[in-house]
Amino acid sequence: MPSKQRIPAYRRQGGAGTRPDRAFVLFPGRPRIYLGDYGAAASRERYARLIAQWRAGQGIDFPDGRRRACDDELLTVEEIIAAYLERCDVHYRDAEGRPTSEVATITRALAVLRRLYGSTPAAHFGPRALKAVRADMIAAGRVRPSINRDVGRIKAMFRWAVEEEQIPPSVYEGLRAVRGLARGRSEAPEPEPVRPVPDDAIEATLPHLPRDLADLVRLHRLTGARSGELLSLRPGDIDTSGDVWTAALEHHKTRHHGHERTLYFGPGAQAILRPLMLRRPPGAYLFSPAASEADRLAERHAARTTPLNAGNRPGTNRVAKRRRPPRDRYDVTGYARAIARAVRKANAERKAQSVADGVEWAPIPHWHPHQIRHTVATELRRTHGLEVARTLLGHSTITMAQHYAEADNRRALAVAREVG
Repeated sequence: MPSKQRIPAYRRQGGAGTRPDRAFVLFPGRPRIYLGDYGAAASRERYARLIAQWRAGQGIDFPDGRRRACDDELLTVEEIIAAYLERCDVHYRDAEGRPTSEVATITRALAVLRRLYGSTPAAHFGPRALKAVRADMIAAGRVRPSINRDVGRIKAMFRWAVEEEQIPPSVYEGLRAVRGLARGRSEAPEPEPVRPVPDDAIEATLPHLPRDLADLVRLHRLTGARSGELLSLRPGDIDTSGDVWTAALEHHKTRHHGHERTLYFGPGAQAILRPLMLRRPPGAYLFSPAASEADRLAERHAARTTPLNAGNRPGTNRVAKRRRPPRDRYDVTGYARAIARAVRKANAERKAQSVADGVEWAPIPHWHPHQIRHTVATELRRTHGLEVARTLLGHSTITMAQHYAEADNRRALAVAREVG
């Protein structure tokens, strides 16, 4: 990729008489490439496509703005994307029938494809075009694993189009030939590894979280479950008949692979769950922004010192129809965002205290919920072995689940009594 060179600009040539202005791009050592009407979406798409091809070190196409007659009978990439996203909106749904985060992820991956090749006949999209899309992702600063995943999602869309007989099978076979970016062999940067979060960072963050989210973090630290698994819990999901409580999840991340997933709650986790289960109806979520807000208002009212016959009466100064009313459950993104906000508050408080005391201060490192899972996994593997860690954390493949299920489930119950 010619990364040291300046990116050729989208340029304008004035039209003569009634002819509209034309857009063109000028690559070093090449004649002008005319793109069509200046400012038109089609000309900007052709420009973006040429830049992506140039970044990928490919030969530059010389579009003349015309399409062959047979192209008019073929579906464009834009049309394939629209149909595929409709399918994804139905296919990727959670237990409540709402689109999962995968829909947004696929939409993001296909946005680059749409911008560069939206008007291209899908039957003419080949490996070099896919590499140009990938080069555009690299130029945007994306990390290598993320690029590989999004390229895989683009390939999956074309595979689906072949299944639906919308494009020839040869299109997908050609795209399969494009190998993923290898570590150390591309210009895409590597992501920072996910590290376990120190317990002192968690403890310093907890006072700045709402009560329910602080309980969620404590429960997360004891169980090591996935964030979405804990956020989807309802009181009725938890079996409290044994000394170790369990929750057999009907909907979870690896269900479509045939896996079963059970959460185990020892004495420490039970102490956190018990008050929550008493405050929530059986069908409500344990961790709910709406319920948390109601609890906060009730506590504030209980602590009120102003007589009820003075000032505002409860509920009289609330907005009748809030623009963004609290939802019935937290999602993974909101959970991570709340932690990031709490870390900032904790650091601001630490800094102010350090300035007042005249000492140097050490900020709490930013951390996110997935690091808690890494912390628990590290401890369990060190203290109880990989087999128990796989069962408690739900990491098993189908073969591993069958191999370890009976023995590890018994051991997991014992371990949960100690660590949970």
